[in-house]
Amino acid sequence: MVQTVLFNLKTFYPMAGHDLLDLPVCSPLCHAALKTLQRWEQLLLKRLEIFGGPPSKFICTQLLDESVSSGPALLRHKALFEPSNTPF
Repeated sequence: MVQTVLFNLKTFYPMAGHDLLDLPVCSPLCHAALKTLQRWEQLLLKRLEIFGGPPSKFICTQLLDESVSSGPALLRHKALFEPSNTPF
């Protein structure tokens, strides 16, 4: 999820007229948020490596095409709501 948020923000800022290289000057708060998300991403990846990755059936890693997939998002991501589906 952190990677998705980072990707979305990095594509949104240029569309909003902000150059990512100028972000520390024109919007220090947005720059700090991006840096925090990048630190979280690095931390989470390191913790994931410690455990040898997620369980095999934890989250479906196949990218679903929105036009092909049907039903509400709740049904597409039902594995997230299963109580027994936990990495701990």
